[in-house]
Amino acid sequence: MDLPEPGVPVRCLYSQGVDTPQSYHYPAGWDEKSPGITNGDGDGTVLHSSLKLCERWSTVQATKVFQGVKHSDMLKDEAVIAEVLDAVRSASRGGAYSAVPMLAEPIVV
Repeated sequence: MDLPEPGVPVRCLYSQGVDTPQSYHYPAGWDEKSPGITNGDGDGTVLHSSLKLCERWSTVQATKVFQGVKHSDMLKDEAVIAEVLDAVRSASRGGAYSAVPMLAEPIVV
């Protein structure tokens, strides 16, 4: 699978260590209401093999892998929020992300 680069500096953040459906089995046919499920590693929604595709991009400035944070919880997890705020602070200080045009004034925390 190839995922095109976005063309801007990227901080790749994702989680692993959460059972994530990898395949569904319908031994009695498609009408079966409760298929068998084989889980793989991921964030509960997206498999690890897809989540880590961003690591292939040449524009990745940093990668942070969180353990056991569900997909929907990434937006409210304190460690994830701290990592995002670090990226914002880095950009406001002229760090790796400063080449990305700011659409508004930097957030002062």
